Amino acid sequence: PICAKGKVLLGAAGSEYGVRGFVMAYNASDLTPAWPNPVWNIPPEQQGWRRLSRLVGGGAVWTPVTVDTSTDTVYYGTGSATPLYFRSMRPGRNPRTDSLVAVDLNTGRLKWWQELIANNEWAYDVSQPPLVYSARVGATTRRVVSVATMEGVWFAFDARTGRPFHQRVKVIDRIEHPSLKPGQPVTIFPSSLGGLNYSPASYDSRTNYVFNAAAETAAVLIQDKLTPTQKRRKLVLGDVFLGTRSGDFGAVLPGWKDHGSISAINVATGRRVWKFETPEPERGGVTTTASGLGFAGGGDGVIRAFDLRTGRILWTFRTNEPIASGPTTFLAGGRQYLAVTVGGTPTSSNGGTVSELHVFAV
Repeated sequence: PICAKGKVLLGAAGSEYGVRGFVMAYNASDLTPAWPNPVWNIPPEQQGWRRLSRLVGGGAVWTPVTVDTSTDTVYYGTGSATPLYFRSMRPGRNPRTDSLVAVDLNTGRLKWWQELIANNEWAYDVSQPPLVYSARVGATTRRVVSVATMEGVWFAFDARTGRPFHQRVKVIDRIEHPSLKPGQPVTIFPSSLGGLNYSPASYDSRTNYVFNAAAETAAVLIQDKLTPTQKRRKLVLGDVFLGTRSGDFGAVLPGWKDHGSISAINVATGRRVWKFETPEPERGGVTTTASGLGFAGGGDGVIRAFDLRTGRILWTFRTNEPIASGPTTFLAGGRQYLAVTVGGTPTSSNGGTVSELHVFAV
């Protein structure tokens, strides 16, 4: 949940199960509804592209929303439509799934939305929390909202109107995802656990750069091959159905090593200016400081400090356990500290079972 101006805002996970994604606001004082209705990201059952089946759903908002209190606007990314890997059961555009959405904080009224992943059949979400900031775009200072997707590309929009400034800027190097074919193996880059998979970005006003921590991954997907009877059962009875016979997130690609990267994009030009790779996928995101330092913890258990302008790594510390959280920095007693929680998740570098807090004096 995110709190802003006396309201608590949240969505719900579970796109895989055909749920209907939403965002709702509650009054922080007593948790009564602050909006007349939730902002539903997809139509009700039996309407629009959901006429085929109650199984069809998705559009969940499973990562934190972002609130611009200067304009009372809530920004959030939405998840995939379901069935994740079986588009023929959800024909058409599937509006407001895989999108960046802006709504009014006070009323829940929709302001604008932009679909960022069209015809998605690879389980890519827009799961990175959006960033809102004032930045130089070209030669002019603009109010910008930007976000990167699990497909591995970055977008920047006018925060008020949704007009695009930059689109599909590559964050990761390999982006290949052919259409799936029933019963046949198809290799995709990144996997459905890759790209910008909930890793928060950061903006630095001195460099005018946005920094992303990414997962550069691959997978082999085999779409289910259904008989007419099986397909009818899925549609009519609403069985939970992902549409792949190669596991929830696909199978390992032989000879490929998943890894991570940290990179910087110049908001003025929309171009990536530097990038360095890490041995394991990055999940925790990037923290920047006014001193020109960036911090990130990787799936290899290493905390890295780097120069924001050049990407040069200046300091490392090995924790020996996967890191799936963003570092934080704070002042106490007149001294600055850096803190990082350590311990992976089942989808982060094969997970981890520890629960540790590491704190450093800067």
